[in-house]
This record gives sequence, C-alpha cells and structure tokens, in this order.
Amino acid sequence: MASTLHSMSLIDSNQPTSSKAWLELAFELDAAERYDEALKAAENAYSAAVYADNAADVLYASRRLALLHFNQEALALALKACERARPWTEICNDPGAIAGVHSVHGGVLVELGDVETGLEIIHSAILLTKDTPDKIALWRSQTAYAVAMYDIGDYETAAASGRASLETLLQSDADAFLLLIGHSIAGRTIARAEGERKLRREPPDMQAVREASRLFNSVLDMARDGNNSYEMSEAHCFLGVLAWVCGNDVQAGEHYSRALLYAGRTRDEILTVEIGYWMAALSEATGDYRQAREYLQGIEPLVWAFEAPRRKVRYYKARSQLEAAAGLWKDAYEFHKLFHEQTVLDFKRLATARAQVMQISLELEHLRAEERRAREERELLIRENENLAIERQALATEALRDPLTGLGNRRELAAYCERIRQSQSHRCAVLLIDLDHFKRINDTFSHAVGDIVLITVARLLRSGLEEHDCPIRLGGEELVVLLPNTDPVRAMAKAETIRLGVSSHDWQLMTHALAVTCSIGLSEWKPASEDVDQALRRADQCLYLAKQQGRNRCVAAPDAGFADEAGAVQGDVASLGRE
Repeated sequence: MASTLHSMSLIDSNQPTSSKAWLELAFELDAAERYDEALKAAENAYSAAVYADNAADVLYASRRLALLHFNQEALALALKACERARPWTEICNDPGAIAGVHSVHGGVLVELGDVETGLEIIHSAILLTKDTPDKIALWRSQTAYAVAMYDIGDYETAAASGRASLETLLQSDADAFLLLIGHSIAGRTIARAEGERKLRREPPDMQAVREASRLFNSVLDMARDGNNSYEMSEAHCFLGVLAWVCGNDVQAGEHYSRALLYAGRTRDEILTVEIGYWMAALSEATGDYRQAREYLQGIEPLVWAFEAPRRKVRYYKARSQLEAAAGLWKDAYEFHKLFHEQTVLDFKRLATARAQVMQISLELEHLRAEERRAREERELLIRENENLAIERQALATEALRDPLTGLGNRRELAAYCERIRQSQSHRCAVLLIDLDHFKRINDTFSHAVGDIVLITVARLLRSGLEEHDCPIRLGGEELVVLLPNTDPVRAMAKAETIRLGVSSHDWQLMTHALAVTCSIGLSEWKPASEDVDQALRRADQCLYLAKQQGRNRCVAAPDAGFADEAGAVQGDVASLGRE
C-alpha cells in the first residue's frame, strides 16, 4: 500500500486508471487520514466511472466523496456530491450502490436540519438492502439511521440501531477496517446514551455500560494494530464517559487525556470538541466550574467553524447549564438566550437547506446537459417529453394525494365515490383501518419513527390491493380502503391479509422493540341507496368494537350481506361511540 499511496502525488504510469482502482486508493488514503488526497482519488474515481458510463461505479464513487466531505463537516459539498449522483440512481440496477448514496444523502439532510426528508431517504436505503444478500450494504443503511438518530438527540433509539447494525455487520464478510468502524459506531451510540442518562442524573444501565466498554476495548485492540488514531481517540473519549457514569472520575480523566493525545494526531476538530464537552461535564460534576468553563471556552472557536447549527445549540446549552450550576444566574440567562436564538436559526436552516438542494440540482443539471449534449441530445428530448407528461399528471393528482404516505386523501375519496356511483356498481366493501397504540409509538420512538411507520404501512397496504381498489389516508393513523364489487367473504379475507401483513412485518429492522398492529372495521356501502358516510359510520363502530375486544383484529358490521355471508360478529354496534 505504501508505494501506491506514494504515487498519488505523482502524474505517471503508476497511477490508477479504472474507477475501482481509484476508489480503493481513496479508501486507503482515508484510512491513513490523508483526507485531501483521498478526496482527489474519489473525484478521479467518479470521473473514470462517468467516462465508462458505469452507473454503479458512479454511485460508489459518489458515496465515498460525499462521506469524505460529510466527515469533515463540509456539508454543502457532501450535498452536492449526492445531488450530482441522483440521475444515476434512476438507471442503476445495483441496490447496494443506490442505498449507499441514499444513506449518506439522508444523513447530510438530517445534519442540515431537514430531518423528515433525511430520515425518509435513509429508510428507503434500508428497504432497498434488507432483502439483499449484501449485508455490508444493509449495515451502511442501518448505520446511517443510527447516526441520524444520534445527530437529532434520540440517543436511546440510536443505541438500539447501533446494536442492530453491528449484528448485521458481524454476519458479513467485512474486512478488519469495517469491523473497527462498526464496533466504534455501535459503542459510541450506546455510550452517549449512558452519558446523557448521567447528565439527567438518572441511574446507569450497567448492562449497557459493560456492553459499550467491551466494544471500545475491542476497538482499542483493533485500532492499535492498525495505528488508527481517530478510533483510538474516540474509544478513550467514550471509555472516559463510561468511567464517569460509574463514578470513577480519576479513570475518566485519564481516558480523556489519552483521547486528546490521539485527537491531536488526527487534527479532527469534531472529535476534539466532543472530548471537550465531556471533560467540562466531568469538571462541572466535581464542582470545578472554572476548569469546566475553560474547557468549553477552548472549544468555542471550533464550534463556530462548523456548518451544522446543532453544534452551536449544544454549546450554548452546555454553557447555560454550567453557569446555572455555578450560581451565576445572569450569565446563565445570557447563554440561554443565545441557546434559544441558535435554536430558532436551526429551524430556519431547514428552508436554506432545501433551497440549496434546488440550486445545486439546477447547476448540476446544466453541467450534465453541457457535457453530454453531443451524444445524448435525442435521449434528453425524450426525457423532457416524458417529464412534461409526468408533470401534467402530477398537477392533476397532486391535490388528491397525502404528502406523507402517497395514499389518496379525502378529496380523492369523494372523487372515487362519485365514480362508483356513476358506474352503477351495486355494492362496495369499506375497510376502516386504525394503527393500534400509535400515540405510544410516537411518544416512545419519536414522531420521525411514527412517520416512517405510516409510510411503511401505506406501502404494505398498496402491495396487497388490486388496481381498482382505493386506499385513503383520512388523517393521523386512520386509513380507509374501498373495494368495489367485492362480496363480504372476499372483503373479510382481504382485511385479514392486510392485518397479518402489518403485524408480521419485521419492524425491528427500523428500530429495536418496535411492534405495529392494526384493527379493522368492515361494512358494506350500497351506492344506489345511501351515502358513503353512512357506511363509514358503521365501519367506525366496528373498529371501536375491534379495539374493545383487544385490538389487532377485524370486525364486520352485522348489516345485510356481512351478517349472512361473512359470519360477522353479531350484536348491537349501532349504539357504540368512538374511542
């Protein structure tokens, strides 16, 4: 490797010529902490892949480029690398390559503040890779989710996802360096969760402490063999956190000192800032407020150099809490005001991030058109015509779609019911679906996870329906499906298929301990003699009965047809109210 790395600075016959060779060199340079040279090699890998018109190689090179920029906090450049790769994802048939770009793209957007879009992109990467034999691709996607949860402060979910990603990696044929990274990320997410517990003055989870300690001791062994200063520094930093959590302040201080030593070798400012926070927390806990203040003041210039506003939010929060603990209430108030102002700027950054995505997309589209005009003029004209047709169709249907799930909305429901009436159909089954304990999912795992659950349920729902069936999101976690010309027996069978599809889905790929079920109320709508709202009310009453009977079940209305043909639950449901 030494001779290959040396040739990077020379323009001679020893340099790589293929995209794969350049990409391998970029990986080696990154591992050797030669970031500027790694960026040049990754850019050369991209250029070589474009020249060869190899979509998968373009995406693998784009992922490496974006990741290098992301790790150095150059978020705008990371975003540009991902946006530049977007057209290639549409023609690539390698799910691992597509998911690799998506996982970094989602992480960049989360860091910039667009959490909803970022998590949606990461979740798409997980879906792309969960059924493929490429365990490393799945690990990358799961790791991106864990890091995103870490970045937004959901440390418990991050820890659970970090564990799941490491389990996936251990099932793969990963090399020593990837195993080192996998252990480090899993240990970091678990240790940070325990550090946050300590900051909240909650008792530690000793099983988690032992698990994280074991992971970081393995990291030290692996990193020492490969002379990886960054991983050595991070391991000592979080071993210090774990020692502090357990009340061993002296050992914590020793680990922090070693962490700073190795961080100085890597010149990694993000890691230096992280160590500074935990050293300040240790000093504050022991009552040495002056020393804690010096640690925080020492990292302040580094914090201000970062693009991500969340890093400034964390700094002012730490300063405000420190001054309050020291009894300097005026200073605490001033820092709290700065914390609040920075939090507002963080939210405003979302609009800026989206505008930046649009601007980068326009610039890159122009460059691609200029570079490929000679050999792609005809294809470009075809694509433009297709895009115009898609846009016209999108404009016609946009107002009828729920933006989160892609299902129809209430306007689509009204339009569909009108078409049913005009078709003179004499019967239509109505399935009213409600996700069980959905509020608990939001409260326990975060609203971001709740949104992904809704998106996944919508996908499961669509996969089990016919083309003429109509799935609708009424609002919140409540969905309805209309099945035209469907008798009660087939309607009940389809409802059971939907219910079982939701309950048997592997939700723990998303996050540990997540389980989702649904309850379904069924009724029959006769378009010739009644309004659909009447059928919805009967289905609503059956849904309430399903909830009363324990949830995760289907209950049909005892009206004409369902009582005779489907053997539905008998009883007076007309008097039941909604939950």
